[in-house]
Amino acid sequence: MNPPLRILLVEDNPGDAELIQEMLPAEDDSGFAVHWVGRLDEAVTHLKREKADLALLDLDLPDSQGIETIRQTRQAAPRMPIVVLTGHQDDRMGLAAVQCGAQDFLVKGQTHGSHLSRVLRYAIQRHYAEEKIRESEHFLRSTLDALSAHIAIIDASGRILTANKAWKAFSAKHGDHIMRSGEHSNYFDTCRDIANDGNPTPTCAKAFADGIRAVLQKETNLFELEYAIESPDGKRWFQGQVTPFPNGNERNVVVSHEDITARKLAEGERIRLAAQLRHVHKMEAIGTLAGGIAHDFNNILASVLGYVELSLLDLKANSQLEENLREVYRAGLRAKELVKQILTFARKGENLIQPTQISAIAKETTKLIQAIIPASISVELISESDSFVMAEPTQIHQVFMNLLTNAAQAMDSDGGTLTVKISDVHMEKFDNILHQAFEPGDYLKITVSDTGVGIASDKLEKIFDPYFTTKGIGEGSGLGLSVVLGIVRNHCGEIEVSSMVGQGTTFAVYLPLSAQQSASEVAIFDKLPAGTERILFIDDEQSIAQMSQQRLSLLGYRVTAVNSSMEALRQFTETPACADLVITDMNMPHMSGEQLAMKLKQIRPDLPIILCTGYSHKISEDKANRIGINAFLMKPISMRKMAETIRKVLEDNPV
Repeated sequence: MNPPLRILLVEDNPGDAELIQEMLPAEDDSGFAVHWVGRLDEAVTHLKREKADLALLDLDLPDSQGIETIRQTRQAAPRMPIVVLTGHQDDRMGLAAVQCGAQDFLVKGQTHGSHLSRVLRYAIQRHYAEEKIRESEHFLRSTLDALSAHIAIIDASGRILTANKAWKAFSAKHGDHIMRSGEHSNYFDTCRDIANDGNPTPTCAKAFADGIRAVLQKETNLFELEYAIESPDGKRWFQGQVTPFPNGNERNVVVSHEDITARKLAEGERIRLAAQLRHVHKMEAIGTLAGGIAHDFNNILASVLGYVELSLLDLKANSQLEENLREVYRAGLRAKELVKQILTFARKGENLIQPTQISAIAKETTKLIQAIIPASISVELISESDSFVMAEPTQIHQVFMNLLTNAAQAMDSDGGTLTVKISDVHMEKFDNILHQAFEPGDYLKITVSDTGVGIASDKLEKIFDPYFTTKGIGEGSGLGLSVVLGIVRNHCGEIEVSSMVGQGTTFAVYLPLSAQQSASEVAIFDKLPAGTERILFIDDEQSIAQMSQQRLSLLGYRVTAVNSSMEALRQFTETPACADLVITDMNMPHMSGEQLAMKLKQIRPDLPIILCTGYSHKISEDKANRIGINAFLMKPISMRKMAETIRKVLEDNPV
């Protein structure tokens, strides 16, 4: 419901005032809210306290008569519309009132309810429409005054009648531009001179002169031209425009040159950002896919590795079958690490700094890049070091992939050789200007060389800048090398680059060697911690539940394995003392492991619980700790890891 229109009725005759109020719709009908006063001074006092949408004003008041009444009311409320009430039989006083600023006039005794209501509404609407027009005109004039475009008015002979400040300032600075003409000079002469004197923009000068003539001769009402010039400030783009400027019988034109350099640069930036956004969306989709694959694949690996461990128990030591199964086990562990890399690459895993063998990552990435680059590019890996560095493996993987991809793209057209070399070096100093905080010592050196097009020396110092790229639109975001630099610096490393146009480019990455090495393969069952407690194990994958029951039973535990979280809850509800420890999977139908854990905790708050998952975006180790989970394990879980975790949880939480 719209609010009622506030009417200030200024009428000294109570009978007329009452009649007018009766003719107007009541406030309850969303019509008018009328405030009546009998004198002009009362009206002025009211307007100082409250606003009104319209004043219905009698011109014959005790304290004011005629047009002076309108003037005083207008002074009290300059932006309020006024409708005049007159008792005169002719229209002269009403017309005079309108000329003085009233919206309309009404003759007493010659109006009725609907007519009065319509006049008041139209007066208010017309007043506010006029206000909007005045505001628009003021805004337009202010905008034109603030325009940075270079504008001039030119007559039919080409003479510049007037030019704005932006035009004059630009012409004083750029003597070789078609805006170098000043007021009263001939623009056609300037365009002709520029076209003939070997100026860098002769084509646009002639085109602009022809465009002006076309508009002057009424062949068109608009001529536009976008062009670029080389200026002391670098390359700049302009949008030129010619439109008619009527001047009586003569036809002049308005010529404008707008500097659109910022817009052109912004368009390029927008294209780059759009490509980056598409990449982000693509990575989100890959991440979602990777999470689903990781969950299923880790469950498969859990069964494979678990049953291999159990099979090794029944074999004689040093038999061929034992060695074969150990190879299967090692392959399973590599698959486990690969899943972790996929998750981290898709930003769904944890980045863990650990002893990392760079030669192994180099071997994986060179195989991968060889499969996706043209056959005309050969890849050579020279590994002279098996040393370890403290690193996050997936980030090092990204360093390799970015450098290898750049190298391959540099040879995309003619082919060539991509060489990767891994070696140990001792460095006392770096001569490259990139290095500001270098610690002398032993480093692992990664060298990536190509025989491609090379990089010009003036661009070489910019290649690590974010968004800098020598590729075309849609071929790269310009972030690859800046990401590489960031990762290397975060690992306390350094990077060098050398290049010659036509001969290729070499990147050298230096990472500090680590005294730590990854744990060597430990005998799977050597000195595994054991126990005799009761364990309730829940996993909807029957093969995992059966395998885990066998493994835990071999460690001495009394195990009950179920394939349903609902069944586990039923059993525990009936006998809360049936288990000293619960081990549950996360992703299960009907009730997740997280939900099951909370329900079990409600029954027995002291119950220790271990939560396992192949992958779930709904749970993390931090969240598991917050809801009272005692340990959080990622599948596949080795027998040793499971045994050690169980003992730690039971010893920390004695039942």
